[in-house]
Amino acid sequence: MVGQEHVVQALTNALVQQRLHHAYLFTGTRGVGKTTVSRILAKSLNCQGVDGQGGITAEPCGVCQACKDIDSGRFVDYTELDAASNRGVDEVQSLLEQAVYKPVQGRFKVFMIDEVHMLTNTAFNAMLKTLEEPPEYLKFVLATTDPQKVPVTVLSRCLQFNLRPMAPETVFEHLTQVLAKENLPAEPMALKLLSRAARGSMRDALSLTDQAIAFGSGQLQEATVRLMLGSVDRSHVLGLIDVSGHACR
Repeated sequence: MVGQEHVVQALTNALVQQRLHHAYLFTGTRGVGKTTVSRILAKSLNCQGVDGQGGITAEPCGVCQACKDIDSGRFVDYTELDAASNRGVDEVQSLLEQAVYKPVQGRFKVFMIDEVHMLTNTAFNAMLKTLEEPPEYLKFVLATTDPQKVPVTVLSRCLQFNLRPMAPETVFEHLTQVLAKENLPAEPMALKLLSRAARGSMRDALSLTDQAIAFGSGQLQEATVRLMLGSVDRSHVLGLIDVSGHACR
């Protein structure tokens, strides 16, 4: 998790102390890591360890069967529901019907509902009872870009974390590391332009970087990135301000 140290620290402490809540709500703008943190949490709850003897941990191994299956979307006890396209009561009831069965493969069943604010009022009402008193083996993870549209009755039953937009410096550092691993040379100023253009979203930053690599035929240079983004060199802006300042005098 990049740039969300406050969330990482809180969840780490909860996992180490085994003080687990039954429902978590992650809020924040697009591309800041809401779905990523839900998958990491699911791995932390179900990690079997390298030797197969592991328990709940703040540092999932990433190599056991549970961790690999969650990463690849094949873990039977981790279910993701996209409420943007499955917002009706029928979809929610179908999900909740699975709640009566104990985990097949892991320690916990984890239901992750993305863009939860898109659910209909009827769907929210259908979910309330299970959300309030879920079985001990069930955890809810909800994610939304618009928490104001989530009913108060749902908010009050969740432990809420707000994921902040990424600072340009954080995005720049991460892009630098990613490109170094990929052995792709990049001019620092080109990465700074991409970091600012992402407007706090790491996902947008990575998408823009892919686009810039294609646009520059495998090269990440300031001039080509500036051309792609349609941004103006700051020296021109500063020159105009300086000229305007002299004219005012």
